Amino acid sequence: MSSPPDPRVFYAERIPGQWNAALASQEALGEQGRRLYEDMRAVDATIRVDVEGEGGGTFFLNVEAGRMACADAAARAPFLTLVQDRRAFERLA
Repeated sequence: MSSPPDPRVFYAERIPGQWNAALASQEALGEQGRRLYEDMRAVDATIRVDVEGEGGGTFFLNVEAGRMACADAAARAPFLTLVQDRRAFERLA
């Protein structure tokens, strides 16, 4: 039986890594992907994620100029707050 996923790893590493890889992939398309890449780079926003229960926590996914990083504080007022209990998080992860 595998151990339950760690929300800190999921939200601090996995999600930003996937987001930033998608940004890099769009950039690599060159002219074909330029419009979407520029739209992605125009994003400055924060998403707050609250994972309730043992081993949970609050994570701020800050997007600046299209790149995402997880931080202990919001860079700006979150436009979206996602609240998950631990079981819901485990199903997602």
